[in-house]
Amino acid sequence: MSARSRAARRALVLAAALIATLATRAHAHIVSERDVALIRSVPAQRMAMLLAGAMPDANGCVGENRGTWRGVEPQAAAAFLIADAATRADSARCEIAWRSLDAAFEQQTPRGDFLRAEPTGALAARVGITRWMGESCRALVAVMNSPLQERFRWRHTLMLPKVRRTLDWLVAGADSAQAQLQAAQDAPALLSQARCFLLADGMFHEESFGRAGQRAIQSALAMQADDGTFHSPTPGAPAQSASVWALQSVAEYFPSPSLESALQKGAMALAAQVGADGKVAGVSDLAAARRVALTLTMYAAYSGDAAMAKVAERASLASAAVPKSLRRQPPPLPLKQ
Repeated sequence: MSARSRAARRALVLAAALIATLATRAHAHIVSERDVALIRSVPAQRMAMLLAGAMPDANGCVGENRGTWRGVEPQAAAAFLIADAATRADSARCEIAWRSLDAAFEQQTPRGDFLRAEPTGALAARVGITRWMGESCRALVAVMNSPLQERFRWRHTLMLPKVRRTLDWLVAGADSAQAQLQAAQDAPALLSQARCFLLADGMFHEESFGRAGQRAIQSALAMQADDGTFHSPTPGAPAQSASVWALQSVAEYFPSPSLESALQKGAMALAAQVGADGKVAGVSDLAAARRVALTLTMYAAYSGDAAMAKVAERASLASAAVPKSLRRQPPPLPLKQ
């Protein structure tokens, strides 16, 4: 039996238990005490280093959106910054990070998608929006279970209809998107879709969100090889990191043995790509290296695995060594009116 066949068979065996778990838990009001505690358990100095570059500018724009709006996808980098600041009751930092959400929704269209500077494929645009929406849902849940919940409650309430508009647009095309992602064997995108819709179901108690999330995660688990790697059109540490990151979000809120097993295997496969010097195999981009380190750091906190914590620390220290060419960055250009 091939590795792919074994993975598919394993996914079928686990599917019934997984559906039962998610069906009963996704409709309960979602709480994030565990996520808040895990984030806060990471030393603030390390977290600040790993999130370097995620802070939005005065206009609320992040990364490639600085200067000229390109699309909503780069805004995803600031979402976890919101959650981190909220869990540490850092109101000043959370206020600044929150601008990334305001800036994003300024670009929302009436139907729920987002303006972009250059046209792109429909599936690629949907995958990017789904990733941003999933990160944003996680951030919003964390804020409302953090010490800053009262400070942000009104803004959170006003933002929910905008969030719902995008989620309704996404779920309307979820089946078509999933079929295309299955054909492409894109597990990271499917896990991102699962995380988005399952957290959304916990927030809005909408059955269509839960069903879409369940279907996506079943498909993604069938794409995990025996060694723990998730199949991706662009294999490597960044894709594996994205898979583990999204899967952990689901497992934290809707724990089940099948998700725990898949998550552990996925994290171990990612850790195997970190060398003794902390450098990640095949990764030269600083932001990507920090993302891998952040994923391993959060999994180490989640699992309590001491060996994993050492790997995460090595990766974090290696990604802290900023090349001279990156130490001085030009100031961001003002947004074009």
